[in-house]
Amino acid sequence: MEFETDERKKSQLQVVVERAKHWRFPLVKEDFILEWTGERDESSWEGVRDLKDDYQFKNEQPMRADVLNRRYYVVRMTWRALKTTI
Repeated sequence: MEFETDERKKSQLQVVVERAKHWRFPLVKEDFILEWTGERDESSWEGVRDLKDDYQFKNEQPMRADVLNRRYYVVRMTWRALKTTI
């Protein structure tokens, strides 16, 4: 599962990630749940500030110099299916 936000909201996302460590997802009609493995990766990247400016990427055009960028913070958590003991 991947979470992403503006770098300025990093502390807010870290709260969500801490809660997500305890999330469990039952798989419908299966005797399994998805549970966090303990693996967590953090990264960041820089991209356009406004999604309306994203059309330049889709058309493979060079970015205009006046397009504003922002840094994004990303957390990736790995989950696995475990057999339930019910």
